Amino acid sequence: MRINVDVNKIPYEFKLKCLGKVFTLVFKHFISNNSIYMDIIDEDEYYLLENEKLIFGRAVGCYVQKDEQNNINPHMPQAYIIPLNEHNKPCPVTLETLGTSVFLEYFEIDQNGEFVNE
Repeated sequence: MRINVDVNKIPYEFKLKCLGKVFTLVFKHFISNNSIYMDIIDEDEYYLLENEKLIFGRAVGCYVQKDEQNNINPHMPQAYIIPLNEHNKPCPVTLETLGTSVFLEYFEIDQNGEFVNE
């Protein structure tokens, strides 16, 4: 599934329902490096991830998605949100590219980290 972000409204936030839980995704633009950053906030308004730079091909929050024993973090959305493009060519995620040549793809995952909705 594709997450559509209206870059003209950044800072922009919306609710994302993932396997029965609701999260708030907040998108921000940092002018200093022309990059897009994202926060993930849970239903209790606790920041699970703050100022995560969107990097092409890397799942948002990948370093907190699993622990050292490969267990899924139950507090994070059980999904991968990955900036990708149609040509699979790496490029920066900026105001100019997000939504035109770079898209946020959303894949729910199971407790083993496998894709649920391929």
